[in-house]
Amino acid sequence: MKREFKAGEYVHVPAETMVWDMDDRGDVKSYLRIQSPVALMCLGSHRDYKFNDSIMYNVFYEGKVFSVSEDDVYSLENR
Repeated sequence: MKREFKAGEYVHVPAETMVWDMDDRGDVKSYLRIQSPVALMCLGSHRDYKFNDSIMYNVFYEGKVFSVSEDDVYSLENR
């Protein structure tokens, strides 16, 4: 069972994770691969109907908001 994260909570995102900068329609504007493990602030979640109908978390990384798949977001206690 996956844990649900809330806005304002810090989450663990492992190295080599892809994060996406998406527009309001859910189209990818750009993406990057996180080079080392990081703790990022969760800004909320949304269902991405264009990405296999999966849950995506919005996180704050390097001054921007990115989306990351729920499969790549972990509790800081379980990292």
